[in-house]
Amino acid sequence: MGDKELIKIVPVTSGSEYDDIQATFRRNLPSYRIIKIERIQNKTLCQRYKALKEQFEAENPKITNEVDGLWHGTTAECVERINRYGFNCRYCSKNGTYGEGVYFAKSIRYSADDTYSTPDHHKIKTIYKCSVLVGRVIQGQRRLKVLHGSYNSAVDDIQRPDIYVTFDDSQAYPNYLITFSKALVTL
Repeated sequence: MGDKELIKIVPVTSGSEYDDIQATFRRNLPSYRIIKIERIQNKTLCQRYKALKEQFEAENPKITNEVDGLWHGTTAECVERINRYGFNCRYCSKNGTYGEGVYFAKSIRYSADDTYSTPDHHKIKTIYKCSVLVGRVIQGQRRLKVLHGSYNSAVDDIQRPDIYVTFDDSQAYPNYLITFSKALVTL
């Protein structure tokens, strides 16, 4: 990506990154088919993410600060905004079970549910595969807006988290956008 190109959306049609995502879909979402996979290359978001990662590593040197491969389901209307500006806590649900932040799940099934990856009028869905800076986690709770002390994220279960909630817009990077549908849908 050149200096003048701040955002680039790159189609992924083959290779290990394509194969990994395709295998995850086949294993976990067998009734869906991938329409396209796109790698998001956003220089500004990447720089913010890397700066926050360095801060987390300085503050929390003995813990795993980054979780790669978390999923975030969204609507087609939000895709351009996420690709350009990243994830924004202000646009997220205000009634979240674990806080009023941006939700990411280990399970692709969870994020691919129609509740989170809402189908458009053609029944097309979108989901992101993300890198997320989780840092020190606290048990999430309804109406949690700000993390106090040295905590960085909220989770559904401290011992075995499946859902992570972030409260800083630079805490997640949208690596891949996957557009998909039920196997029988045709355009």
